[in-house]
Amino acid sequence: MACQELKRESYKITGDPKKPDGAVPSSARRLVTTSIDQFDFSQDEDFKKPMITIAAPCPTFYILAEEVPGLLWSLEDVPASVLIGFERWRRAAEGEHHGIRHRIKSMLFTRQSVQDRLTSAVRSGIPPNLRGTMWFLCSGGLSKRRSSKESYASLVQEGHRCKDSTAGRTIANDLPRTGCDESLLPSLENVLLAYAVRNKEIGYCQSMNFVVATMLMYCSEEQSFWILCSLVEDVLPEGYYTETLSGLRADLHLFNWCVQQFVPQLGQHFDQNCIDVAPILMNWFMCLFVNTLPTEHAHRVLDCVLHEGHKALFRTGLCAAAAR
Repeated sequence: MACQELKRESYKITGDPKKPDGAVPSSARRLVTTSIDQFDFSQDEDFKKPMITIAAPCPTFYILAEEVPGLLWSLEDVPASVLIGFERWRRAAEGEHHGIRHRIKSMLFTRQSVQDRLTSAVRSGIPPNLRGTMWFLCSGGLSKRRSSKESYASLVQEGHRCKDSTAGRTIANDLPRTGCDESLLPSLENVLLAYAVRNKEIGYCQSMNFVVATMLMYCSEEQSFWILCSLVEDVLPEGYYTETLSGLRADLHLFNWCVQQFVPQLGQHFDQNCIDVAPILMNWFMCLFVNTLPTEHAHRVLDCVLHEGHKALFRTGLCAAAAR
């Protein structure tokens, strides 16, 4: 049903008034039939079931479970339960996908080929039981923790001593509005206060609370903190959460251009009716869609953002624009 609705809405947006009824330009047909593929979101998924996290991982992820960590990362900090999960994946791959391991092993294990396969696997959906570890590794959170001269515990202590600061008061006001499970609120407060101390130039910016609350659903408190550090300082462009929002404004300007290019009818509609979509787009991009999309879909988007960067936000936004 959702697939058919997406197609109907996309035809409305991209249809050429000069064409007879029912005829759609080739570019529009590509957008309709491969709206997710066009923006490189998932080229191997069943289009009728876009971005479903609870589905079984694809064979690619089974293979990567054993081989990618050994090539790219040190797993010395990964809990034993996760390593057991990796072993279970390996055995399942051998039993359920006969021959695929042999074919994969025959490939050249260059860093680029592994990275490409990792990207494909992340887009196919990270299993919920491994999402926290994968976020921590893919985002660069582990590297952030190792390179930091300050421990998370010391930053939390200093953060609680500064609760009367402007950032501390804003955090206290935003905590009840986050809408997460009450049991997560103390951890959420610790992470936000610690980051306000670590990065005094940014401090705290509204919308961080929604993103961190999502991380805490899968990650430990300390992991969530280092993922936030990597997200703000490395993954997203500089200036996303500063007072001027310079990086965010640049991305919004670029996104408007993308709408004109990929969904021109919608762009013309906004221009002709003097519709300012900036407030909507700011919420999408600053919160990384976590309070816009259904939970499962939003977490899939965050998978891609933490691994591939903010271009995943553009692809998600364009898909949403095409669907509307």
